[in-house]
Amino acid sequence: MSLMLDFKCVINPYVVYATERDWLDGTISSDSLQARLQKTIEVQLELSSKLRSRAYSSDWEI
Repeated sequence: MSLMLDFKCVINPYVVYATERDWLDGTISSDSLQARLQKTIEVQLELSSKLRSRAYSSDWEI
């Protein structure tokens, strides 16, 4: 929370941890992993679209 308030960071709360066992010949082997990846991508796209249209900007942004 302090990152968001003190440094105005936006944090995507959806993270996917996967190992090589979760992939089979370059495809996702688990329906639950597929769902988690899909949710993570959707949230990232939503965050980026909202941040793109913001009016605020800072001199220290990277």
